[in-house]
Formats: sequence, C-alpha cells, structure tokens
Amino acid sequence: MSWPRRLISASAGAVFAHAVWAAVIGAAPEVDPERWNYRMRVVPVETAALAGPLLLSPAALDLWGRRAAEPRFRLTDGIVQLRATVPDGGQLRVRLGQRLRAADAPVRERDEGIVGAPMNHSGESGVSILVDRSARQSVVGYEMTCSPTSAPAPPADFTLRLKVSPGRGVDVEIDGEPVMACAGRWAAEGAFSITSGVRRVQIHHARFESEGRIFEEDFTQNSRSGWAAAAAGAALGLLLPSLAPLLVFAVPTLLLGQQPLRGNLDALRLVDVPESFGPLLFGGIPALILGLAIAARRLPTAASALIGLGFGIGIAAYGRAIGGSLAAWALLGGIPPLLTLLFRVNLRPTPYRPALSLMLTVALLGVAEYGIRRIGDHTLWTRTSGWVRATSEFQALLELKEYRTYPDNSFPVRPPAPSKLHQRLVALGGSSTGGAFQMDDLRWFWPKALEEQLQATDHPWQVVNQGVGGWNSLHIRLYVESQIENLDPDTLVIYLGHNDLLSTAPVTYRELYSRYLTGAQPDLFAGPRELLNRYRLYVGFKHMILSLRDGEGMVAVPLSDAEVNLRAILDVATARDNRVLLVTEALHPDPVPMAPYTELLQRLAADERWQGKVASLDAATRFFESGDPDDFLDDCHLTVPGHRRLAGWIGDELARLGWL
Repeated sequence: MSWPRRLISASAGAVFAHAVWAAVIGAAPEVDPERWNYRMRVVPVETAALAGPLLLSPAALDLWGRRAAEPRFRLTDGIVQLRATVPDGGQLRVRLGQRLRAADAPVRERDEGIVGAPMNHSGESGVSILVDRSARQSVVGYEMTCSPTSAPAPPADFTLRLKVSPGRGVDVEIDGEPVMACAGRWAAEGAFSITSGVRRVQIHHARFESEGRIFEEDFTQNSRSGWAAAAAGAALGLLLPSLAPLLVFAVPTLLLGQQPLRGNLDALRLVDVPESFGPLLFGGIPALILGLAIAARRLPTAASALIGLGFGIGIAAYGRAIGGSLAAWALLGGIPPLLTLLFRVNLRPTPYRPALSLMLTVALLGVAEYGIRRIGDHTLWTRTSGWVRATSEFQALLELKEYRTYPDNSFPVRPPAPSKLHQRLVALGGSSTGGAFQMDDLRWFWPKALEEQLQATDHPWQVVNQGVGGWNSLHIRLYVESQIENLDPDTLVIYLGHNDLLSTAPVTYRELYSRYLTGAQPDLFAGPRELLNRYRLYVGFKHMILSLRDGEGMVAVPLSDAEVNLRAILDVATARDNRVLLVTEALHPDPVPMAPYTELLQRLAADERWQGKVASLDAATRFFESGDPDDFLDDCHLTVPGHRRLAGWIGDELARLGWL
C-alpha cells in the first residue's frame, strides 16, 4: 500500500480513536467524579440552546443549565481555588453553604429545614460569590457586607481563589488580583456547591484546603490518555490499511468537533445520550452504512444478512435496556438487516432487482417511521414550529378571535366586562403569565395573586389575565392594537422577554408575519405540506436542516424587532392615557441572557415621550437575588410561591409609582 494511503488510514484511525476517547471521557460528568456529588436537572431545549460557543472539553467537569457539583465534605475555614473556563455572558456561582445563619446564632429546626437568624435579608440561603463575565458586573456577593473593587470582567480562562473564614468573611481573588472583600460573622449549614448559569462553564482544576486537609482534583489529567488513544489509532491505521474507510467517520467527527449540537438538533434525539456522543453518533451512522455496504458486496448473502441482523439485535437490546417500547425498538432494530439486504440486491446481480429494491425501500422507511412514532421520546419531534405554527397563531389572533377556556392555543381567555367600581389592570405575557403547560388553573398565576394583594388598597382593582402560552412581543402588539378598546385598561403590566430572545424559529417572527400578510406560502402547497408534516422522518429531516442555519437568524424576535413592537404597544396605550409597567421575565438559574432585554425596557421607560406613563421592573434580577430555586418549575415558569413573590414586587412597584 502506498504511503499516502497509509497516512490517510493513519489519520482516520487517529481521529476515530480520539473521538471514542472523547465520547467516553465526555460522559464522565454523568457519573459522580471522585469526591463529588453531581446534581442534574432536565434542561429545556430552549435553555440548552444557550450553551454558547465554548468547546466542550471532555476532560473537564462540565457544568451547564441548572447543574451543580458538590464536594463530599463541608468547608470551614480554608481556601477554595478553581481554574475554570466561562464564556461571554456566563456565570460561575460558588455557594458556600445550603443555609446561612449568624455565627453566634443557635441552629434550630423548622419545617423548611435548618435555618438561622436573618443576616441582611432572608438569611435562608447560603453565602454566594458570583463570577459574571457579562459587561454589567464582574463579581457580586450578597448575604454579607461586601466591597467589590472596580476590577474588569474576568477573562474566559481564569483562576478563582476564595479565602473563607465563616467567623469573619470571604476574600476573593481572580488570577491573583483582589476583586472583593466580604465581612460578616456568618456560619453556613451544609456542603458548598459550584453551579453554572444557563451558559456552559467548565471546571478544569479544583483545590480545597480545610481543617488541615487538602482536597485536590485535576479534571484535565486524562488529557494524556486522549493523545495516547490518538497515537494508538494512528499506529493501527498504518498497520491495517483497511481503516481508510473510517474517513467516512472522521469527516463528520472533525466537522462537529466536540461542539454541542446546535438548535433543533437537540429536539431530534431518540435517546438521551451525553452531548459528547454527537461525533460518534453522526460519524458512526455513515460508517455503519458503509460497513454494511462492504459486507453486502464482499460476503455471501447469509453472512452479510447475519451481520445486519446482529447490528439490529444490538440496537433493539440497547433500546430495551434503557427503557421504552419493545415493539418500537424491535422496529428500529430492523433497519440494519433491511439495509444490508437492500445493498445486497443493488451491489450484486440479483433477479427482479427493481421490484425487490422498491419493496425493501418501502419496508425500510416503514419500520423507521413507525419505530420513531412508537418510541418514548418521539414527542420531541415537534410539528408546531416555524411557518406552520405561525400561520395558526396569526390566524387565531387576527381572523378567528376566538376566546379560549384556557390560554394555550393562540388566544386568551374571555376578559370580564369592565366595572365602573374597579380600576382595571390587564396582565399580558406568555406562558409565565397564563398558559404554562405545568398548570391548568389561572388562579395560580401572578395576576390573580396581584388582584388579591390590591384588594386591600383604597381603590379596588380588577386584574385581568390575558397571557397566552407562546406569545411574544409581536403577538402582544397585534392583540393590543386590535383589542385595546375591548380590554379598556387603566394600567397594563407586560411580563415578557423569554419568548422574544430565547425562543427560536426558522426565520424571525417579523418575517413570518410578513409572509402571512402577503401569502408567501401558496395555498396550492398547503395540502402536500400538511401531508408531509404527518411523517416523522420528513419533520426530522426538515428540523435538522433548519437547525444548521446561523443561530442569529433563528431568534424569534431579535432585540431590534422587540423594540419596534414595544414602542407600538406604548404608543397605543399612552394615547388612551393608560399606564404601562414593563417587567423583565425571570430566567433560572441566572438572569444574564436577559440583560439586553432589561436595558431595553429601562431605556423605553426613560423615554421623555411617555414621561410618567411608562415604567420598568427588573424581575429577572430580583428573582436571582432572592436565591430561592423553589420559585421555578423550569428555566422560566414559576411555582405558586414564585408567582406570589412576583405579584408582591409588581404591587410594591405600582404603589411606589403612585399608580394605585
């Protein structure tokens, strides 16, 4: 074999071996690292898409979404040192205990657990030191008296060092430079934890000194084994030239690298596997197809069929082991043997080749389609996105105008008739205001809690919930422009942001609305398009193509479009002498991605043209500062206590503004 071909084979082997190593090591955070407890929660697709451009290092302890890691020991006086990588807009939060109490306060038991005497405010959350790479702040501490320096935001890779003394305070350094000094006689109950925000954070090295003991863990120590795996793969490629076909595997692996799969690709998962398995899956599928084709061409019919059958049994057995319908996995396990037979028919002389090819192709598509339909996670293969969803939304909003019994289908509930005895406040927003799938009673949402709170004022208020699941600022604008007289509000409270900036669409909603108005989708294709949308394979392929588009084009309502929509709402409302409170929607576990939206709302509230009639409230930061994870059901939807907390802030702000 020529040396160029041997080099190609060696390169393919190196990539293959390294990808296998990366996938295996990258799955390590799914298992408790030594001396660590690892806590994970399900992260919605919309939040997972915020992971940012940071490359996934399979050797690092990877924190993202609402994940947290806890060392398996308590920290008293000592030092915490972390070397981390944090992307722009990301946060690394070090929580020095589960509960906080004054150092000299006795520990007592209550129904909620161990709590202590208040310190500054709630006293029921641990001391937190936050490293924030956004432009707004660099380091923040609370529950203590802290004096931050004017240090700039830290670089992407930095070392965070905390000198912890529960009896005195906490000193914080970044790359050896002091950035904060916190003072206060405090004591924390429970182990401390390290948590990231919604953007990916990686911990490369951790060192803890406490009670005369040193705990140290280097999460990158396995990187040497990665180079060793690549070298072994390269040597194997030189010795075995047959590895050249692994280029089919290597190319998609190199293209994907170890970056997270973007956009809607996450919604196509049939199996919940670690993200680092992406290169293996996307490269392994074409490699498997190539292998089956080679087997079908070179081996006898019985041998090639047995190989395909073996792969099929393996798929079915693996699927059954992780759970799900046996019938579904049996159908999916039928794909390799059918594929092998199809290759066999077409690569070697076979009687009745066209008829057999057609029959095998139909059978192959059939088992794939019905296997996907019956598998447990197939509901992620949504049909309600892009043009199809927008068409139904705009039609219900602008043409049908049919009120709902529950606001989950493009139109709100019927508002009560205005009362001359009450002032009228209309609450607008998405599912965080009304229509969250986790709740089925509008009495649990913040507008009802606000109404109960306002009953104690001198002028009784009627609070009308007009929130709708999925609505963004464009929906609200169109609804206000067409229904403002029927709503007849004195005050509007608009709680939004998530569905604008953190939801995705094939194109922006402004473009979707323009297509709706101009009829850019001819009715001629409505029937075939609806027919195709019934098939999971078509929907999956469509979403896969759409998700490879530039992420900027997938933001449902970019900030510039949101500003246009909000200005139109404010013009309509203030023309009737209505007042408008703009509230930034909360995001758990941190509000950083909402910072641009908060700045937009504050800028609109400060505009002189609406002086005294428009105000803003940053509820996202308020929720973060309260530090209570029990306020949230997921990344944005609130629990009943969370709704009551939000209602309290809104009521207090309305009172402060003198609007009650």
